[in-house]
Amino acid sequence: DVYALGLLLFVPRLRARRSLFFAAGLAGPMFFYPLYRAWLSGLGDLVIGALPVVMATLFGAGVLVAHRAGRQQAADCTVGSQALKGIWDAPTRRAIYDAFARSGKPYAEDAFKSVSTAFDGYVARWTSMRTDACRATRVRGEQSEELFDLRMQCLDGRLKEVAALSALLRDADAPLVENSVRAAYQLAPIEDCADAPRILARVRPLRDASQRAEVAALRGKQAEVAALLRAGRYAEGAPAAEALLESTRRLGYLPLVGDALLLLASFEVRRGHFAAAESNFNAALWTAVAAGDEAQAFAASSEMIRLHVDQGHFAPAESSVR
Repeated sequence: DVYALGLLLFVPRLRARRSLFFAAGLAGPMFFYPLYRAWLSGLGDLVIGALPVVMATLFGAGVLVAHRAGRQQAADCTVGSQALKGIWDAPTRRAIYDAFARSGKPYAEDAFKSVSTAFDGYVARWTSMRTDACRATRVRGEQSEELFDLRMQCLDGRLKEVAALSALLRDADAPLVENSVRAAYQLAPIEDCADAPRILARVRPLRDASQRAEVAALRGKQAEVAALLRAGRYAEGAPAAEALLESTRRLGYLPLVGDALLLLASFEVRRGHFAAAESNFNAALWTAVAAGDEAQAFAASSEMIRLHVDQGHFAPAESSVR
């Protein structure tokens, strides 16, 4: 009742009873019921002018609620440890360390330290960018929902790559330990997920919910195939890349088709199937052009030029540059 009595001491007479009680009701039981009891006890004649005070109180309460809501939104953007569970957490780190130790390689511990450094840095950048992307839309209001959704898809794809590689490293054999450091540092750049012009220029995600789910599943498969490429497991990865390409073609989503073509061409290069690799690089180039992905088109043309140069075919390389 202290709040109501404090109001009653400073006002002489009531003319706007309904407005006062309506405003007090909005403020909640803390204001309404003490004021109502004070009115019934004969103090009502003293409450004129209380409406501005109550409204000011309501305004202050609204500001406080908005501030707390903003803080809650900011807190909701924080990436929890669950996001990295089974991908790069203490048990996963330990499992990879044990696998490296079992390889018997004299450099296994140094390799593990280098892989850990690479993963720690990558995950830290991923976490920072995901938090900032969320706050840019949810808190600061400077980024559209569309761009936020596209950036989240990009970042989800990057995390799938980490998950796929860490899954391989948990059961690393000697050859994989040998290739592990290179594989860890070949993860796709996180910075691409902040490139708004590139992200917005690509073909938009499919609207159909079932097709979007299929895209997400294929992105996961793509990450697994890419991990095999980075790990140097070409005999195992090439058939998986072919199957992935067929699945993406059935779906018909161009960004996925282009990625699958690049992956398959990269496997063909490692296996010495240069003609097939050139054909797939060329297909990846034109698929990227159709998808509006300049970065992917540049990657495909660069790989094709490198392939020509490595084989001593300088005329085709020069033609590709032009």
